[in-house]
Amino acid sequence: MILYILIQTVAQGVLGETLATFQENPLGELAKSIIGPIGLTLITIGAGVSIFGALSSALLSTPRILYSAAKDNVIPFNILSSVHKKYLTPYVAIIVYAATGFIFASFGGFKQLAIISSAPILIIYLVVAIAVIKLRKTAYGDSKIKTFKIPGGFTVPILSVIIIGYFLSNLTKNEMITTAIFIGILSLIYVGKKLFNKKK
Repeated sequence: MILYILIQTVAQGVLGETLATFQENPLGELAKSIIGPIGLTLITIGAGVSIFGALSSALLSTPRILYSAAKDNVIPFNILSSVHKKYLTPYVAIIVYAATGFIFASFGGFKQLAIISSAPILIIYLVVAIAVIKLRKTAYGDSKIKTFKIPGGFTVPILSVIIIGYFLSNLTKNEMITTAIFIGILSLIYVGKKLFNKKK
């Protein structure tokens, strides 16, 4: 976090008010301002390598979430729980995840992709922070069993809720609508699956 703050401080100090205009590659523009066009090239190549590494990692781990969700009947797509006979990998989940990522990357710019990925993650963190507050008030908080507890009582989760709420409030109206629709569709799928299981 400190590193990110320092990078943001340097970028703001060098580019000033023009920083907000470079939405696609702000660090590349920062490097270009400091050491010239070669800086932009180096940062762009470095970002590409970094993104490739992150995507490779995500491609190995995230499909397992789809696989587990399908296997545990959290989502109504049992085909995602298919395992390759030879390699024992959730190949259908991997293909679906990779294809979905390719479609989003093909039709959206960096800003749109960042919003799609970061806004739902912030909401998940928000729910986790609220859950910490609730769990400390329930039997978990009064349990005599020795478990890890965040120091500071409710201070950390309350601050987390406030900070995340501030970040989410900075989304534009269209971004809020898109995020709400995305979460709404997933919620409907989950609720529909639960109702279907009850009827069975």
